[in-house]
Amino acid sequence: MSDFIRKINEKPSFEKENYFKGYQFLEKNEQIDLDYIDMSYGHDYYQIDTEATHIYYILDGHGKAEIAGEKYNLEKGVVVEIPKNTEWAFRGKLKMLEISLPKFNPDTCKYTRKNDL
Repeated sequence: MSDFIRKINEKPSFEKENYFKGYQFLEKNEQIDLDYIDMSYGHDYYQIDTEATHIYYILDGHGKAEIAGEKYNLEKGVVVEIPKNTEWAFRGKLKMLEISLPKFNPDTCKYTRKNDL
């Protein structure tokens, strides 16, 4: 495409088999992530990112989230903001856009407990 227009790749940029597939739009950007997530099941563990805030826009589907000990229903049109240092997990079949600021770094993400949603 170009430096200004992006199209989703046919092959996922990252995936957890049977849980979700992710497609990065801004691979070359060093400051922010913008990803399309096709979640078929959810996260296997709760997580805490010590550096990044994650913002999700739910495009389609239904699911559940637990964020900082509170449970929420997820559906089309919902925006979810997860500040850094907040424990969270999703469960469900969801299509969503994710913004991570700063860019996601697996070294700053801690997995805390099995997802029980």
